[in-house]
Amino acid sequence: MTRRILVPIDGSEQVATAATFAVENFPGATIVLFHVINPSEAGYSTKASVSSVSDRWYEEQQAEAHERFDELEASIGDGNSIDRVVEMGRPNATIVNYAEDNDIDQIVM
Repeated sequence: MTRRILVPIDGSEQVATAATFAVENFPGATIVLFHVINPSEAGYSTKASVSSVSDRWYEEQQAEAHERFDELEASIGDGNSIDRVVEMGRPNATIVNYAEDNDIDQIVM
């Protein structure tokens, strides 16, 4: 059975250390790079409630997440299968819920 290791990605410097730790300590595992888009970061101005502004903000957040995934994958190298997941919600609850619902064996942060 392949182990599944969740590595939440938030843009901090520690993320690279966590991803490297996961790869080195769980060889052959599937590494799940996981980013949570927090809707509270969109703000609540009048503009933020306009659909096109909200859609654009969300698309920008997704693009940033995928750029971070690309950078991390390049730095951790081959040897592990890598999955990428982007979800929206409160980060702490979203990470825990995803782990419980998706057979995650470890969370490395």
